[in-house]
Amino acid sequence: MSKNVVRSVRAVPLLLACAFSVAAAAAVAVPLAPDLGAPLVRSAKVPRPKPGALEYRLSWGLAAIDAERAYARGVTGAGVKVAFIDTGIDRAQPNLLGNLSPDSVDLIPARAAGPIDRHGEQVAGLAVAPLDGAGTVGVAYRSKVIAVRADIDGSCAKECSVHAVDLARGINYALDHGARIIGVPLVGRDPLPAVEQTLERVVQSGAMIVAAAGNDGDAQPSWPARYAADPRFAASIIVAGASTSAGRLSTWTNHAGVAAARFVAAPGENVVTDCDEKFCHLVSGTSYSTAYVVGALALLLESRPTLSPQQAAELLLEAAGKGTHPDANAGRGVLDVGRSLRFARSQVASAG
Repeated sequence: MSKNVVRSVRAVPLLLACAFSVAAAAAVAVPLAPDLGAPLVRSAKVPRPKPGALEYRLSWGLAAIDAERAYARGVTGAGVKVAFIDTGIDRAQPNLLGNLSPDSVDLIPARAAGPIDRHGEQVAGLAVAPLDGAGTVGVAYRSKVIAVRADIDGSCAKECSVHAVDLARGINYALDHGARIIGVPLVGRDPLPAVEQTLERVVQSGAMIVAAAGNDGDAQPSWPARYAADPRFAASIIVAGASTSAGRLSTWTNHAGVAAARFVAAPGENVVTDCDEKFCHLVSGTSYSTAYVVGALALLLESRPTLSPQQAAELLLEAAGKGTHPDANAGRGVLDVGRSLRFARSQVASAG
């Protein structure tokens, strides 16, 4: 990758007591280098990424979570529908359109005209960007994504925010349209009574919420992630903290705290996403960690169709490794797709 980095730094948004702030940190434009790696290997049945290709090398988080173990078995997330409650995806950008569900929606029908904030596309891309030889590739690159845009009209001029009632509406919409895994890359300071009834519905449906821990280095996750410590909702929530390429917990990520039993760390520091023909964005934040966990769950669900999302989540949490640098603040540990798949196979073998 070129050393001449063009920096377009984006400040960490402030949290709002009455709403949510998108959990993003810095975004940096990174020039693309020529692809000097080997060409993509396409099997007769399922295309899979070649580690030597630029598309894969830019996506360092895939190797960090051992996703290639899934790809070697033809597991790509196909047939699994996920959703993100975020800032939406610009249909004028071709990056994700192949995997974008027609059920994608903007919850604010009278929204003023203006550009869509890139956060929604950056997050979703890390989970489901297709394998197309360009840019980066998502963890579950053949999954379908329902992009639910919920940001307050005009808020992204300063900091993207979402009303709690619209978060609840977005989760309900995703459930109504078949999403089994719902990414919530949003953070708030306080409990959210307006969301609790919707979380009860998530539990009853068997779906999973993957919620961002937050980026303030706090001892506790932000809300709604902290609902993972509430016995009413814990079975349907995983909290995503951020890890580095070295397997360490990022210094600025919120810690597992009371949600330690439901907390997993996933790549979220200096990950590459949202590429065009010349540049990608280098981003950091627990929002991006949610994408890796969503993608990992999609891989597990495709590999074992009889699993419920909640059962897949238990396997993922059980299999989370402690990384090369164990950290008590990282809850269950660092996301490990390969180990999760092994645990799933062992479970099936035991049942047989």
